[in-house]
Amino acid sequence: MDYGDLQAAKPGRAGDYLDLEQWAAQTPHAVALAAPGSEPLKYSRLWSHVTATSEAFLRAGIRPGGVAALALPNGPAFVTATLAITLRSACAPLDLGLTRDEYRLYLPRIGASTLIFEEGRNLPVVEVARELGMRLIGIRSSPDVPTGVFCVDNIEGPPEQKPGRQTDAAFLLLTSATTNVPKLVPWSRSNIRAAVAQDSRALEMTSADRFLSLMPLCHASGLYTLLTHLFAGASVYCPSSFEIGSFLEALR
Repeated sequence: MDYGDLQAAKPGRAGDYLDLEQWAAQTPHAVALAAPGSEPLKYSRLWSHVTATSEAFLRAGIRPGGVAALALPNGPAFVTATLAITLRSACAPLDLGLTRDEYRLYLPRIGASTLIFEEGRNLPVVEVARELGMRLIGIRSSPDVPTGVFCVDNIEGPPEQKPGRQTDAAFLLLTSATTNVPKLVPWSRSNIRAAVAQDSRALEMTSADRFLSLMPLCHASGLYTLLTHLFAGASVYCPSSFEIGSFLEALR
């Protein structure tokens, strides 16, 4: 498949730049994502959840080629939401530590028409998104389902949605603004696939590998490293944050 040609690709498969469908078929019972205190998510369930959630996001108004801003903390739900968005659209992950004024500056720059967030969390970015007339999609997880599995719990937005940016990128990332204002960096599906394939070969990664993910997933390094391991069919242990007291246990 030409992962850069979204028009020619089959609906719902255009964004499978990590070959998740292949891993779901070949190693359905292998652990894809794990986290403290919850049931691991196997590759077969990962793929079915990602495709079903992509359909739910489409029904909620996230159009192919549109941009959805993602305001979730580190953890498996961040990963599965990101994969679901990028099947058809572009994901712009946000740092939850920013101020209201920073969100007022960054959200219009990103060009997202939708914000996805976790229900029950009082986040400044949600208030700013309402001010800007964005569509809001709230998601909610349940303790009795595998980690990373969630449902679309609430959709809020104006009847007439403001037109947002259209792009064929999978991700839109903001730089750290060391020289001035943050710059917007697009990652295409073909870029990501070529890069993760090269690194997985260079590091001789296999599906037997396990990765402890501790870097912020809203930044390029943490996100890219995690995607590389999923491309290799490896297992990712993804706690919500680095906790010094539980670090050795996480390693074990």
